[in-house]
Amino acid sequence: MSKIVEEFHDAQENNYNDKVFDIERYILHKINKNQCLIKLTVKEFAKFCEPWMYNRKINPEKVKELKEQFKVFDFKTSPVWNVSLVFDKYTHKPNDNIPKYIKILDGQHRWQSVKDLIYNCEIDINYELYGTCYIIDYCEDKNTHITTELFKKINNNTPLSINDIPDSRIQELVEKIIEDKELNPNKDGIIVRKNQSTCQEPRIHKKELFNIINPYSKSFSHLSQDEIIVNLRLIKNRIMLKEFKDIYHKCDKNLERYNKAEELDFWLGLKSSKKGYSPEQWVLFISNPQEFGKV
Repeated sequence: MSKIVEEFHDAQENNYNDKVFDIERYILHKINKNQCLIKLTVKEFAKFCEPWMYNRKINPEKVKELKEQFKVFDFKTSPVWNVSLVFDKYTHKPNDNIPKYIKILDGQHRWQSVKDLIYNCEIDINYELYGTCYIIDYCEDKNTHITTELFKKINNNTPLSINDIPDSRIQELVEKIIEDKELNPNKDGIIVRKNQSTCQEPRIHKKELFNIINPYSKSFSHLSQDEIIVNLRLIKNRIMLKEFKDIYHKCDKNLERYNKAEELDFWLGLKSSKKGYSPEQWVLFISNPQEFGKV
């Protein structure tokens, strides 16, 4: 067990003292250098873990079902909760109050259930659950493709819709959009902070952008990444040339959003546009941008 612990000790290099998640305390068994079995209390699960950035959206009905099941838990007939996790020593931010070194690949509904049950004092915070933990550095950045393949294999027995399956091609496309000097000229239109998943309009969060584009990936699968970027530039220019009244219904808040978009020179995040220029609208024209914005 000591070898795998040594591999995790790099997480302590910035000396966060009591904020450091010491994986050594939780390892039950080392499978190999990249996999181990761990045990967490539900309190630790709620505080130290969070869903992987590209995990499917949490279904409130499923959370409700799990909470009701737990309330009638029986040690003889109720299954042990097992989850699939990723330990990433680089995933946290130095100023995080409680750095989230562990990302949830399978078990995000149990995670939300646990949080709700703890909040309402309906579960013993020392109740234990178990996890298969995979060690993947930069699991939400340069090694996202590795995590995505693992996610798909872990969930291969669970029905997944197209919206549930992260597309590594779309992940790469989002990175290209972030770096593109015409689409995101001031590097301030697309927010990449990991402690949030949305942001104030006209900015858009990286995860929001992915979730908007991913369901439509098949509609432009015949295009190369460079062709998609060119098409998005055309769409962006058509939005940029529109006047305020053509994009938004008149109100002070919308005018503030429009002026901020001009200041940032970022036009792909006008989420409140009811006149056809929101991300949910322009994404429909990635393969035929010439049709976008026609009256």
